[in-house]
Parts: sequence; structure tokens; C-alpha cells
Amino acid sequence: MAYDDRSHSEDFWVERAAQTTGLETIGRHLRRLIGADTADRRPDYGPYLLVMTLVSVDIFVLPVIGYLQTGRYLTLANPAELLILPAWLIVTWSLLRLRRLYWRTVETLPDPDPEISSVSETSRRHIQPIIRRLIPSGAGTSFETIFPTHQKVGLLLLGWGYHVGWILTDPSAGSYVMATAGELVAILKFGVIIPLFYYPIGVEFLTMFLAIHILLPYRISRQGLIDFEDMYGYGGLRSVGHLSRSSTVHFFGLLSLYAGFLTIAKGVSTNEIAHQAFILTGTFVGAVLFFIPVVWVGFHMQSLKYAKINAIVDQTKMLGPDNHAFPETRVASPTDAIEYTHEYVRLSVVKEMKDYPIDVFALRDFFYALPIPFAINVLTAYLQNNLLTF
Repeated sequence: MAYDDRSHSEDFWVERAAQTTGLETIGRHLRRLIGADTADRRPDYGPYLLVMTLVSVDIFVLPVIGYLQTGRYLTLANPAELLILPAWLIVTWSLLRLRRLYWRTVETLPDPDPEISSVSETSRRHIQPIIRRLIPSGAGTSFETIFPTHQKVGLLLLGWGYHVGWILTDPSAGSYVMATAGELVAILKFGVIIPLFYYPIGVEFLTMFLAIHILLPYRISRQGLIDFEDMYGYGGLRSVGHLSRSSTVHFFGLLSLYAGFLTIAKGVSTNEIAHQAFILTGTFVGAVLFFIPVVWVGFHMQSLKYAKINAIVDQTKMLGPDNHAFPETRVASPTDAIEYTHEYVRLSVVKEMKDYPIDVFALRDFFYALPIPFAINVLTAYLQNNLLTF
């Protein structure tokens, strides 16, 4: 399979906004000015310039309005606000990076095996109907769309609904910002900046994860992709395990940033029990995300592996006069012996194929990343208790 990450992939909303505002053009010139390579098909600096601009409005310009109203500068009163800028730059980088890794993985996927392509229709029979109902269009099974636009918009609307419900039902929503910077700043922050800027990027990041951990294994299973000629024994699907590893590491990194922000930020911090529960839950979700494509594609590999073995056995039974397979079949001529030997070699190669698309290096990196949220929590708690109190 061959896909190009720029010609086959739709732009993210943050990229379209950068193009609309002209920041994409500025970013392209900036990249050329500093001598960055423009032949690697990576996006220009426009999305990062857009994020820097909008976050700067949030953490630097809005506090000026608040200072004129209350005499207090929000970012100085709550220095954790400064973390928002690098955090959203990292989110944007992760989003674009994961898209490149996704297309790099898609480019390496094998074609279906003609002998057993029908097996993919019955594998994972309990999960596939659910996805077909949620994404009924051809975009659900096609690799040319990372995540369907209609479903992405639906998730954004759900996010906005949650945001509005939170504001209407929680009496303390935005109370710290309102007390520190005034009502106008709270309205602009929680009514404009957060829902119209942070939520779209967050939804796109969520859909990127869903595409990697749900849609990719679904598409592989539906299309029956496998390569029994893979000399490494992973059916040509080891890149799926590596992509899951990379995506999960990004997830743990961003979970760590958010957990650290909750630890030191004013007005949003939770109590200690709820905070630890959040970290534990997030770590558990990250572990589940890692193993979903590994197990799903692993079951797919096992189904096609056994189907291939059965096909070879059936072929073996047809070779000789006795209608037996190994080890009971008997040769009737030297020609039969050669053909039996060939089929036996084929059978041995298929039986040696691994059951899951993951190697020890991907597992190692996953376990290295697993404790990162807890380590960041300990570090930020120390900073909160020993340094920021001054």
C-alpha cells in the first residue's frame, strides 16, 4: 500500500485556521529563513504560530483587561497559566507528529492474502458492527481518511454541550478567574477562548487517538491485510505495534503535563484523593489504549494464520492419492515428494509467525513511559510545597 501523508491526508482544523489567517504563509517563510528542510513533507510553522498567538491572547492580553478592572494580573496571581503555552504547543506537535506516524504505518501495510481474504469478514464479529453503526460511510474502512469529519464534528458538539452543562450546573465554574480578573475576562476565557480554540484542538487530538487505536485495527481486520512473506514473522504488521507504542507515549506525556498543571494551578486543583484517582484512571486508560490495537490486530493475525494453515493442509491433501495431510500423507512419486516438501516448508513458515504485532522494544518503551505521570506528579507536588509557596 502507498499513501502520501500530505496528498492523501485532510488538513486539521488548526492548519486550516493558520491558512485562513495567513500564519501558514508566515510560517513557511520562517522555516525557509532558518534553513529548515522543506522536502521532508512536514507541515510548516503556521499551526504553531496560530497556537502561540491565541494562547498569548489568553494568558497575556486578557489579564491586562482584568488588571484594568480588578487591579490584579491573572497570570502573575496564578503562574501556572504560563504552562498553557508550552502545553498547547506540545499538543499541536503531538497531533502533527502522530499523523505522520499514522501515514508512515499505513504506507507499510501489506495487501490481503488472496487465499484467505474472506476470513476478515467474520473476525471480530462483535466489535465491527458497533463501529459500522457509528461510522456507516466508507470512510470507516478506507485508509484515505484518518477520521470522518461528520463524526469529528459530533464529538466537538458533545464537548461544547459538556462545557455549557458544566458552566450552568457548577456554581464554582470560573469563580477564581472571575474573582481575580473580573467578569468580562471570565466570559471571554470560558465563553470564547476555551470552547472555540482549545476544544477543537482537543477533539482533533482525541480523534487522532481513536483513529490509531480503534479505526486502524478495524480497517486492517476488515480488509484482511496480512503478509506471510514477512521474514520477521509479524505478518507485515509490526509497524502497528510500534505506532501504538508511540501514540501511548504521547498520551502519557500529555497526561503528565495536565496532571502537573492541576497540581500547581489555582482555581482548578482538585483534592488529593481525586487527583490521585485522576492519575490512576488516566494511566489505566493509556494502558488500555496501548493494548487495544495490539490485541485486536493479534486476533486478526491468529485468525488469518489458522486460515492459511487450513488452506495449506487442504492443498496438501489434494497432492497425493491418499487424501491425508502431514504427518500421515505418503508420497507416491519423487514429484509428489518435491511438492510435499514445498507445502511443508510453507506450513512451517506460517506456523512460526508470531501471534501479536509487537516486539520487546515496543513493550520496553511502553513500560518506561508508564510511570511518567506519577513521577511528574511527585515533582510538581514538591515544587508546589517547597518553591511556589514563596
